[in-house]
Amino acid sequence: MVLCHALDGLYTDFNRKLQIGTLFSDLFKHYALSKAIYDDSNLKNLLNIYKENADDEAQVFFFNPSSINWKDYYMNTHLPGLVKYAIK
Repeated sequence: MVLCHALDGLYTDFNRKLQIGTLFSDLFKHYALSKAIYDDSNLKNLLNIYKENADDEAQVFFFNPSSINWKDYYMNTHLPGLVKYAIK
């Protein structure tokens, strides 16, 4: 009987993690299982135009997605935000 109570916390923690994992898999399944092809040629064209016209306005609106640490963004911003605001 004592062993059963000792495992209650472990079971509760595992069950919570399993539920969160299930929610994430349901949320992202459309992206992960999609056969869509994402094209960034327009962004590359914009970056080329920026390089050709590097004036003050181009400096203000410059955006280079390769400068973003995507792993850090997803792990420390995107996923915690989903947990906090979207998965309730």
